[in-house]
Amino acid sequence: MDPKVEKIARRFLDEAKSLLKDKVIAVIAFGSRVWGDYTEDSDYD
Repeated sequence: MDPKVEKIARRFLDEAKSLLKDKVIAVIAFGSRVWGDYTEDSDYD
């Protein structure tokens, strides 16, 4: 995963865990952005 995107994802996860406490069981990133074979039209899954 692109380091900038990973940093944003980690901030999102930290904020979600802070707000939702133990209700966050898992956050899963998948798709071409995670695998590294994305194009400029690829979205985030």
